[in-house]
Amino acid sequence: MDKSPEGKWNTEEQDYRDCLKAVSIDLMDRLVRVLLARKEDFAALAVLCKKPNFFQLAAPSHFQRYLCGVVTVPPNFLPESSRQASALSLDATVEQSDRFIIFLKKANESPFKQTVPLAAVVAGVQEAATTTAASLREVIDTAARNNLSDLGDLLVVFASGFEAIFHALSPLDSKVFFENIDRYTDTKPH
Repeated sequence: MDKSPEGKWNTEEQDYRDCLKAVSIDLMDRLVRVLLARKEDFAALAVLCKKPNFFQLAAPSHFQRYLCGVVTVPPNFLPESSRQASALSLDATVEQSDRFIIFLKKANESPFKQTVPLAAVVAGVQEAATTTAASLREVIDTAARNNLSDLGDLLVVFASGFEAIFHALSPLDSKVFFENIDRYTDTKPH
């Protein structure tokens, strides 16, 4: 189903791929920017969570692995994986976060690898979103236990977004994905 006889994805499948990529990148980009906006506070929370630096609160390695598996990102824009899980100074962590934002932008602009089936794209984004949401829930719980719920509250929208939008996706039908987005972004009181 993924490709036409000419080896190209049909328009509906390509739109689904593009939307999965764009929404996941946008959510991760916004999460990293929130961490940067309150970097000193999140650095203190990272210590309580036993994370090497505040950037690791976003669990970025899951999305980096997913994106590198499905799109062709120019090598000079790849984050330095050897420093991802190490303790860094606040300035170095800011630099690492900024580099990750640039990586996300380049990944969003990059084409999908032609050999990656739609099912792999869906499975990859679900795994990255689920793992990131679980990591954020742990951070939110730690924040609440340490009277830092104002920081945890900033992360709830991201954990909920990853859980709601990427929940129970079908590799064959984009309808569930768009329904999840509609439910998550619905502003009408229920």
